Amino acid sequence: MQKTRVLSSLRDLFPPIHQPLPLDKRESQRLLESLKKSFREELDRQHGWVSRPVSDPLPLPNLPLNYLPSNDSRPSSARASTDQHLHAILDNPHFSPAERAQATDGSANVWDRHKNVFSLAVSRGLMTLPRAHGFLLHIQAEVGHAPALSILEGLKPTGAGLLVLRWLQSSGMERDLSFLSHGSFAHILVRFLVAEGREDIVWSWIERLMRKEGALDRKIPVDLGSSALLASLVSTKAHDVELEGGYTAVLKGAAMLREQGLPPIRLKGAWRTVSYQSTTKAWKHSKPPAELFERFCSLGPTLPASPLDMAHLNLCHPVNPSPRLAVEFLSSKSAWQGLDPAAPSFKQKIYLQRIYSLGLDALQHLMKLDEVREASRLWDILKTRLGGGGGHTLNSLSPA
Repeated sequence: MQKTRVLSSLRDLFPPIHQPLPLDKRESQRLLESLKKSFREELDRQHGWVSRPVSDPLPLPNLPLNYLPSNDSRPSSARASTDQHLHAILDNPHFSPAERAQATDGSANVWDRHKNVFSLAVSRGLMTLPRAHGFLLHIQAEVGHAPALSILEGLKPTGAGLLVLRWLQSSGMERDLSFLSHGSFAHILVRFLVAEGREDIVWSWIERLMRKEGALDRKIPVDLGSSALLASLVSTKAHDVELEGGYTAVLKGAAMLREQGLPPIRLKGAWRTVSYQSTTKAWKHSKPPAELFERFCSLGPTLPASPLDMAHLNLCHPVNPSPRLAVEFLSSKSAWQGLDPAAPSFKQKIYLQRIYSLGLDALQHLMKLDEVREASRLWDILKTRLGGGGGHTLNSLSPA
């Protein structure tokens, strides 16, 4: 068959194709070493095995595969980066086959069944932030009905937080932190991650926000994002019986703010949460170490903290409590300015409950010191200010 004129014309349009020249042994070796080095550096950058320049983007955190069976008897620290990389790919919920998600093994616990439904929705492209939020709320509600010493201990074995985190990573929302635009979802996710031992993930997000590396939605300012996320983390840790975790988290947040040259006011929400738990809710917690407590209190003037907070913290010192600031504050006109105990607004009622708590603690301490006259004077102030009309008495302001 003769070639057509059109085909011949098309062949003339393209340059002749030549095979590449063969490489000698030295050039082949250099090419191989270059490819190996590039591949190794990329794995190390992703999994953090080597030091990373500050200018490099932060890598995605490496997650342990806690709830999947493994035949690898080596410790996790000894696994190669390639193993971790392949495990992360294979465990990605986007690639979970429907058969696996639909499997109903009689030996699986209730958390596995819920997680299988979540993975099935992810594999079919049906998962959204509101649905992920609902999934975590459902797991938390189930935990609330189960016997556990604390909510965090109940959340720990579920693995739900890590499952949602893997979905955020595979969908790209963890990389740009866009999921933080859903504040209530971010708050409950932080609670799960802290319970499951991945607090470091939350700290990496806070650092990225403080360094303005997160590409947030325009409606969410970076400073508000870091403040809100830090407050969620501290709030979760401040509900333990021991408050050391809350104090430590606040101090770490303050150090990060100083390192980035950011104003300490971004810490105010987190600091006030721990202050409230240390004073009004002190009966729920064990006494903290004095040195840690004092370091926490020293941050107050830099925020600045309210006189009510500082007076109550001074009264609740684990070693050297003093009622002086409390008596001075409750005796001042500024403590009661603009308040109407007979018909307080919701915000005012919360404030009055805190004053009530401060007043009772101060009275008890004065009686222990046998300062009866000062205690009687303070009681008259509280009775006059809080006795009020319209049924709003001291007892009605008793904090829950």
